[in-house]
Amino acid sequence: LDAAARRLPAAELAAFSPRAARAKEERGWERRKAAREAHVEKRRQDHLQRIRAEQEAEERRRAAAAGPARLLALANRAKDPIGDDDRRKAHRAIRAPDRQLVAEMLGKNSPVEVLRFVNAEVFGEHTQRLSPSGWLVDEVVNYYMFLLQERDALVCASDGSRKPCHFFNSFFFTKLLENGSYNYRQVKRWTKRFDLFSRSKVFAPVNVGNMHWCMVMVDVARKEVRYFDSMGAGGEPYLKAMKRYLEDEHRTKKGSELEGGWTLTRTTRDTPRQTNGYDCGVFASFCAHYMSLTEQLDFSQDDIQHFRIRMMVDILNKRIHTGGDV
Repeated sequence: LDAAARRLPAAELAAFSPRAARAKEERGWERRKAAREAHVEKRRQDHLQRIRAEQEAEERRRAAAAGPARLLALANRAKDPIGDDDRRKAHRAIRAPDRQLVAEMLGKNSPVEVLRFVNAEVFGEHTQRLSPSGWLVDEVVNYYMFLLQERDALVCASDGSRKPCHFFNSFFFTKLLENGSYNYRQVKRWTKRFDLFSRSKVFAPVNVGNMHWCMVMVDVARKEVRYFDSMGAGGEPYLKAMKRYLEDEHRTKKGSELEGGWTLTRTTRDTPRQTNGYDCGVFASFCAHYMSLTEQLDFSQDDIQHFRIRMMVDILNKRIHTGGDV
């Protein structure tokens, strides 16, 4: 062996030495250790990734649940207590003389584009109808629709993913069904500054024979036209007229037929009911107030007297009360 070893090159001879064997074993151990550490680190990273994914999913779930709850809370700001100063101002405005100008909205000052060509005035003869047993007139309902339009713009500004609503005034149906017959041309230009089908919901108050107030809502995403009547009537003529209007509007502005699958929904059981003959205008207005934010009509006859004062305060302040939430 010694003779054979003497004939091997020095490098090959070194490979047979105990030191070389230990070094080789140590290198193998280091590789195995590094492999184990890499495996453990990968498992740790995978575990952390799963935790992060679960946390993000939980946050999305909570956000999805909190969104409707937050908007319902915003709608319910209408139930907030009214301060003594605001209440006194509201009562003075409700008792104002017939021709005293109580509130004025100049559309040119509005941040909402669709309101920039709208001017509205409310006089004492109109605000008197916000007294406890008054029947609301167009001027009060329409002014409130303008305020809802501006509140909607604020809500959309705080949530970039939210599509805006649109609020027609009470003369929309008056013109659409003038003299009892349908006439699209009378309202064709009402949407020349915006695409109606880009809205999430559309609201139109209905003055039924100058005797009763109702509300029509179009839910564009759900393809639904819905009627709200605090006395429970179905509203078929207005549902059908609105559906026909949507067909004409789509054909005229989009150059194509309205897609099928639309449903017409009569007044549902969850629509709050009035228990007298004069609160319908407040009910109709607050159906738009709530449904433009949420899917819950979280009010009843017990809230209506408070809502009358709240409407007066909001008209005087030229904004819907939000409690600073938007």
